[in-house]
Amino acid sequence: MGIAHLGDAAHLMLPAWEEVNLAMCDAADLALAITGGVDWKDAIKDYETKLLVREKSAAETAIEMLEKGVSENAAQVIMDFLNNKDDWLFCR
Repeated sequence: MGIAHLGDAAHLMLPAWEEVNLAMCDAADLALAITGGVDWKDAIKDYETKLLVREKSAAETAIEMLEKGVSENAAQVIMDFLNNKDDWLFCR
C-alpha cells in the first residue's frame, strides 16, 4: 500500500501565507498523477518530485518571513514584503 502526503502533512514549515495554495496544488498534482494512465507507483514518484520542488520554494519564503518577523520594525518590513511580492506560489 502506498501513502501520499499533501498539504500540511507534506509541508512541515513555519506559516508564510502559502499553506492553502500548497494544499490545493498538491491535491491537483496528485489527482493528475494518479489519473494519468501510468502505474500508480510511478505516478506517486512524479507527484513527490513536483511536491519537493514546490516545498523548497515555500520553505525559503517561510524562513524569509521568520527573519522579517523578528526584525526591529517587523510590521512595516512584512507589509513591504507582501506588497512587493508578485510571485505568489499558485502551483509552480
